[in-house]
Amino acid sequence: MKRIIITLFSLLLLQTSFAQPKGQDKQELERKRQETLKEIDEINANLKEIQKNKKQGIAELALARKKLALRQSVINNINDQIHAIDEDIYKNNREVYRLKNDLDTLKQEYAKSIVYAYKSRSSFDFLNFIFSANSFNDAIRRIAYLRTYRSYRAQQAETIKKTQEQINEKLGLLKINKQKKGESLQDQNKEAEKLAQEKQEKDQIVAKFKSQEKELASVVANKRKQLANYKRQIDAIVAREIREAKERAEKERVARLAKEKEEKAKEKTNPVTSVIPKTENNTNASSNKPAAGRKEIPLNISEADYALATEFRSNQNRLPWPVDNGYLTAHFGDNVIEGTKIHWNSSGITISTSPNANVKAVFGGEVASVFNVEGNYGVIIRHGNYYTTYGNLGSVSVTKNSAVKAGQLIGRAGSSDSEEERGQVEFMVMKETSYLNPESWLRDRR
Repeated sequence: MKRIIITLFSLLLLQTSFAQPKGQDKQELERKRQETLKEIDEINANLKEIQKNKKQGIAELALARKKLALRQSVINNINDQIHAIDEDIYKNNREVYRLKNDLDTLKQEYAKSIVYAYKSRSSFDFLNFIFSANSFNDAIRRIAYLRTYRSYRAQQAETIKKTQEQINEKLGLLKINKQKKGESLQDQNKEAEKLAQEKQEKDQIVAKFKSQEKELASVVANKRKQLANYKRQIDAIVAREIREAKERAEKERVARLAKEKEEKAKEKTNPVTSVIPKTENNTNASSNKPAAGRKEIPLNISEADYALATEFRSNQNRLPWPVDNGYLTAHFGDNVIEGTKIHWNSSGITISTSPNANVKAVFGGEVASVFNVEGNYGVIIRHGNYYTTYGNLGSVSVTKNSAVKAGQLIGRAGSSDSEEERGQVEFMVMKETSYLNPESWLRDRR
């Protein structure tokens, strides 16, 4: 009887809790995969449009290389999903093994309780157990125990039933996991086949470039010339802006010092201030330190410009793109056409978009200049001591010294007769005279 009581309480403490699968991570992986596939579809549409014109070779190669990178990203994403499914399979297998062990233990203990009940099935045994009590209270406790024991047997049967149901549920999940893994492996094989085909297409483009190297060299030479003209004008405009910024900062400093001097003079003539004792430690403190609450800022920039530059800098990697839809055809720094000796250096990035597409300011500021290069416009916007430049515009919607807000329309992409330049926007970021990589300032398009 004592052994049965111990078994009863040990089994009542048995808990079967299961960790819920983290489906959110897998859902996020699938969301990213669908976004990447959508971007590949957009690139395919752009490639079809480009391939109608044989002169659009540079853009064609840029898109082909971008598509390869995206396709590899899709394959990596599927690998991550397969890994997540394998983890689920492992966890579910382990859970099934544990539940089966629990079920075996429950069945053994239930069998023991049935055997005990069979041996004690006569009413005489139960009555003898009750009437052999030492006292009336002891008899009451024995009756309560017998009731608890009957309830325990019923609970045993229910626990066995629930455990079996949980095993069946986990086996069902395992079946679904294995099915999903099979589907993912099929997707992986399909994407790998597409990747191999797209590599061949890219190699065909490179081979075509080798046969057209002279023509492409001429196109790139014109590109270098255009970029040099842009850079020459931008450097001159920014140098002028820096001089003017220094002048503004100096006027602001002189005005501030004059105001402080005037306030000190008023303090000396005010009899109330004479009551305030002076100490050796604070005699010259105010003349050497900035006013309370005023930050230390460089002497060559005004407080307003400093505040705007600080806000612009805090938005690094988060700035919106200057066009709603577009793709990079030239990166910051050295650009090389694969399979040829052709290369050029860019102080910014080239974004290909639709002719006459809206071009917008990436951040608020003031228009420092609107200039013209070979029939196309450029706009420079000042953000404190930072500058953003938007080149190769067919038309502009702003004027010099006008204030602009982030996302405001400043012009439209060029629609020149040159197919190589149609819809291309030259975008640059500078801090004073230093050119910065715009890709490290713009947010990820995905």
